[in-house]
Amino acid sequence: MIPNILTDVVPRALLAGGLAWGAVNYVLIGPKLAERVAAADHMPACTANVAALAARAGEEQLAALPLPQVDYAAEQALILAEGMLRIPLVDWAYDAANSGPGGLGSVFDFDPRQQVADARRAYERSKQAAMETWQRSRDQVLTRTASRLAASDDICGCIADVAIAETRMDWALYTGSLTLYRPASIDGFAGRMAQAARAGSCERQAGGAS
Repeated sequence: MIPNILTDVVPRALLAGGLAWGAVNYVLIGPKLAERVAAADHMPACTANVAALAARAGEEQLAALPLPQVDYAAEQALILAEGMLRIPLVDWAYDAANSGPGGLGSVFDFDPRQQVADARRAYERSKQAAMETWQRSRDQVLTRTASRLAASDDICGCIADVAIAETRMDWALYTGSLTLYRPASIDGFAGRMAQAARAGSCERQAGGAS
C-alpha cells in the first residue's frame, strides 16, 4: 500500500533516483567525507593523545618497578671482613697460624681468606642476578611503550573507523542533503571517537595495550 502511495505522488524515476542518491551517499560519499574530516580535524589530536598516554603509562610502570634488592647487612659484613684481613697484624697472625703442616688451616681445613673471597663472589652473583631481573623488566616496559607509540596512528585510524561506522547514516544525510542538513553527531564526532577510544577494542587489535 505504501509503495503505491509513493508512486502515485512521486514519479517512479524520481523515486528511483532519490533511492540511488541515498545509497551512493551511504556507501561512498558520506564515509569518504567522514574519513577526510577525521584525518584533517581529529586524527592529529587523537594520535598525540594516544602517544602521550602511552608515554605516561610507560613512565608510571618504570617508576613502579621494584629496584634491585641489596643486602646491605651482608655488604657491610663483607667489607668489614675484607678490611680486617688487610690489617698487617691480622695478616701476620693469619700467616703464622696457617704456616707449616700443623697450622690451623691444615688442621681444620679452614681458610678465612678463601671463605671471605667465596662469600664475596656469591654476594656479587646474587646482586648481579637481581640487577639483570630488574633490567629485563625495564626492557619489557620500554618495548611495550615503544610498540604502543608506534601503533598510535593505527589505533586512531581504527577509532575513526568505528566512529564513522556508528555515524554512517548521519554522514549520508549530511552529504545527501548537500550539507543543508547537519546532524548533531557530525559536530560531536570528536565525542564519538572518544567513546570508541574508551572501549579499548582498537588498542587490543593494534597490540597497543599488550
